[in-house]
Amino acid sequence: TLNEQKRVSVKMNDFPANQVDIAGINVDAHFLLEKLIKDFFQYCRNAFDGMGQIANSALLANKRRKADSTDFPAMQKAFAQQTYSSVFPDMNTWFQTIASAPEFQYIDAFNNRTKHTFDVFLKVSLDMFGDGKTTEINPFFRKEVQVDRRDMSSYLTLVLDFVVKSFDEFFSMSLILYYQS
Repeated sequence: TLNEQKRVSVKMNDFPANQVDIAGINVDAHFLLEKLIKDFFQYCRNAFDGMGQIANSALLANKRRKADSTDFPAMQKAFAQQTYSSVFPDMNTWFQTIASAPEFQYIDAFNNRTKHTFDVFLKVSLDMFGDGKTTEINPFFRKEVQVDRRDMSSYLTLVLDFVVKSFDEFFSMSLILYYQS
């Protein structure tokens, strides 16, 4: 009949454990997701530092800087100097374009924030009944500027595409410049 009531009883033991066994230790799946996202942005940032090191070794040759002082910002500054910007104008433009790209700025802000304070929080929720889900990177502040909320699903793909495209451009240009010098 239409007036029948149905009841569902849910107990704490009925909820999924959301634990992953890693070498015999149960680890919270949410912790692993947070670690994965933080590592993703760290590795993206490392990729740009690596490109800076390649530019340093391949293009600056005998005038190259020490390996421990050739992260992306240091090499961006180096190629912006009159000496190198006139010899390598395309590389200077590449560094400046990447540094001003919103994706790089987000990678840099996220990485810096988690490296120093480990407090960019993720919002992950699944509907108990239904297919709804939320996967977001919460907003955070860097140097008193708020960085907006991002949807994880779409934004991680966008960032990865940006890193791959940036590397392809860098590598193509580096080969041309290397063989010209």
